Amino acid sequence: MVISDTHSFSSTLVNEAKLGFNRTYQESKDYNFGVDVLSQLGIQGIENPQNDPAISSMPQFTFGGVIPIAGSTNRNQAYTAQNTYQVIDNVSWYKGRHNIKFGGEARRLQVNNQNKPLNIRGSYSFDDRLTGLSYANFLLGWPSGATRGIARPNAYPRSTYWGFYWQDDLKLHSRVTLNFGFRYEYQTP
Repeated sequence: MVISDTHSFSSTLVNEAKLGFNRTYQESKDYNFGVDVLSQLGIQGIENPQNDPAISSMPQFTFGGVIPIAGSTNRNQAYTAQNTYQVIDNVSWYKGRHNIKFGGEARRLQVNNQNKPLNIRGSYSFDDRLTGLSYANFLLGWPSGATRGIARPNAYPRSTYWGFYWQDDLKLHSRVTLNFGFRYEYQTP
């Protein structure tokens, strides 16, 4: 969303001011998110003291071997929300042979990010080494490998951007114009 105002103070002085806001939001969850699948399947050893639905849902299963079959989805829960606030001001000033323009911009970025990997619920892989069929090893409870990941903390980075400029178009002759100026930009980490 942008609100803009252009104001002519005189025939030689014009100001343009803009205020802007933008928000993007994306969220994804797997089908079993929030369902206590670990208890339903009787899988033990995965602690969930805070009853986090991202941990208690369906673990990751992979089946390999000669006849691999489809495993579980490769996602858990993730969301990202980003807000951008923006202020811009530009001035154009026409004086004699000079066409001077100057202005600035301030932009504030806010990102809220949570991304929990699927393997915080446990990741189990099955192959065909013991029975000749990976799914048979799954039914017998004989995984060829098991891992568990640790979720990173949620991320809330903030950043501010500043930009300023000044330029002059100097008309030296009817066919020659000299353009010069400078721009400064800074973005906080």
